[in-house]
Amino acid sequence: MKESITDLIVKIPMFAGLNPDELAIVEKRIKLFEIEQGKTLFKEGEQGDYVCFVLDGRLDVTIKTVTGDDFVLNTLQMNTSGA
Repeated sequence: MKESITDLIVKIPMFAGLNPDELAIVEKRIKLFEIEQGKTLFKEGEQGDYVCFVLDGRLDVTIKTVTGDDFVLNTLQMNTSGA
């Protein structure tokens, strides 16, 4: 059986102390989605209006070097976030 959104978000430290009413408010605003390996979530300079939480796997934060190579600035893993 898949976990509910509430079951997932209470594992994120930012939301761990919320009461059930507060969790219900957060749950209404959350959209779950998966990203295929190697796909870009967003690019440097793009304006964002959301925050992402890694629930499984990892997400590399990269930039392009002057030679065009990807350089990993950070790696986000389960229960971490990037805005």
